[in-house]
Amino acid sequence: MGAISIDADMQRDVQSSNDHRLNDALQAKRARSDTDTNAVGLSKLPELVNSIDLRTIASLLITAAETYPDIVPFFQREVGRIAAAERAKVLNFEYLSKSAWKTLNVTYDHLRSSHAYEMAGEAAESIGECFETIRTRCLKTASFKTKESALETLRKFGKSICLSNGVVGHEIRKDYYAGG
Repeated sequence: MGAISIDADMQRDVQSSNDHRLNDALQAKRARSDTDTNAVGLSKLPELVNSIDLRTIASLLITAAETYPDIVPFFQREVGRIAAAERAKVLNFEYLSKSAWKTLNVTYDHLRSSHAYEMAGEAAESIGECFETIRTRCLKTASFKTKESALETLRKFGKSICLSNGVVGHEIRKDYYAGG
């Protein structure tokens, strides 16, 4: 019996010694990781995230959600909150139709025909930017009033293009008739 208790005592001493060595090793590892230049503290996390492009962030979020399914409801709540905020917001695109009308009927109206012909591309680009603004700002989740404003503005664009006089209007109509 005495030999067994010595062995048990020796095992406890060895285990205790191993525990201390493991604990010391972990503390040393923690100390090294605190000085590691690749380690990112929580205070630096926003700066790090802001330096990453949106596609990479989306990929990281998807990977995180697959790895930790408990965070999926958080994402769903946030998407719902953003959609609700979009539905509550009303955007008015009227200023864009006025800009397009001015581009077609005022900005290049004083130019000679040959010069106005050369400027038609610039005018078409300006009107194209108006279209693009509506496309990017009127999301699927936008409010009914925002969508209504977008459609009304697009209708006004069409009317302004069809009714515009002069070389610029004519060239833009030709461009749109050709599928431009």
